[in-house]
Parts: sequence; C-alpha cells; structure tokens
Amino acid sequence: MIIREVDGDLFLGEVVATAGDAALDVRGGSLLNDPSDASGRVVIRAHSIDLFAEGGIGTTDAEILLDTAATGRLVAIAVDGVYITEARGPLNVAFVGPSSARCV
Repeated sequence: MIIREVDGDLFLGEVVATAGDAALDVRGGSLLNDPSDASGRVVIRAHSIDLFAEGGIGTTDAEILLDTAATGRLVAIAVDGVYITEARGPLNVAFVGPSSARCV
C-alpha cells in the first residue's frame, strides 16, 4: 500500500495493510495524527512501514502509534523530527533520519 500527499500535511485516521507493507510519503508537509481523534489507537498497522515527510512525523504531544510485524521493519525520514511509538513487540529499525531528527 502506498499513500502519497503532494501538497500539505497528511492527517491519519487509520491505515491498515492486512497483507503487506505500507509506505506513506508526504511532500510539503507533515505526517500527523487526526487532531479530532484522541483515542490513542494504532494508526498504522502493516508488516513493514516506510514513512517519509518533508515536515515532521508525529509531534512531541502526539506520537504516531505503529504496529509492525515481529519480522517487519521501520524506515522513517523527516526534516522536522520523528515521533513514533511501537504498539506491541519489537520495533526493528532499518533507518531513521536525518541525523538531526529525534526518535521517541
């Protein structure tokens, strides 16, 4: 599954790739939780997850909650920081960057 936002922020409700991987690409904005949803539920569920944003991924106040498979992996690249939490089990990080980004 590939989701691409080409102009501005992408607000997440729920992304579920039941049979594979998920890639979210945000050009010109940030990848953020839906501000109207305070449920704290997992918003991205997939075997492996690739996240790219020209802004940030999550915020200090609203981390993106992920659920990757035990054999899956995470790639997260953002200019303004990476704020994520793995819901269950191990989080296998393939790459998080750039080096100035903060991973929580």
